[in-house]
Amino acid sequence: MGLRGIIRDDILQTILHGVIIEQNSNAYPHPKCLFMHPVLLGEPLYVACGYNMVKERAIIITVHWFDPDKWIDWYTRRR
Repeated sequence: MGLRGIIRDDILQTILHGVIIEQNSNAYPHPKCLFMHPVLLGEPLYVACGYNMVKERAIIITVHWFDPDKWIDWYTRRR
């Protein structure tokens, strides 16, 4: 977070108001999804989360800004 200049409030806004653009219910050890929400001057923030169903807690895996080398557009990952 710190190295990428991402603050906690932006992460919370992305989870609360963002769009789920990828999800994998079979991910191990927890199901996961990727949220996207434009937060910084319209720049999209991505938050990958897992969900521990036993403890009923979300786990933030990683957060990052849009990178045109990795994304075709805000919603489509380059393969």
